[in-house]
Amino acid sequence: FKRKVRYATFSPCGQYIAVTHGKHIQVWFAPNHLRKEFSPLILHRTYTGQSNDVVHIEWSSDSSVLVAASRDGTVRIWTTHTTRDYLPVTLSGHKTAIVG
Repeated sequence: FKRKVRYATFSPCGQYIAVTHGKHIQVWFAPNHLRKEFSPLILHRTYTGQSNDVVHIEWSSDSSVLVAASRDGTVRIWTTHTTRDYLPVTLSGHKTAIVG
């Protein structure tokens, strides 16, 4: 990674790894551990929209939804894949920074 990673977590299905870079989250395809060859990480998607550093990431049990908590007191909810008519949800109103 080109910048410091604050938090990283594998999806429950094992297909993705999500990492935080300041205000951004990147989801990468995880290398296949069954293949005995070099397998670089391939970027799946970058999520933006937090106004401060992301401090924690959680996956839904089926790996279809990603939730990110930020120091700005918000939680954002995204889908792993593009979903028609879905807009990311922001949960706000926390008085202090959210700690993972």
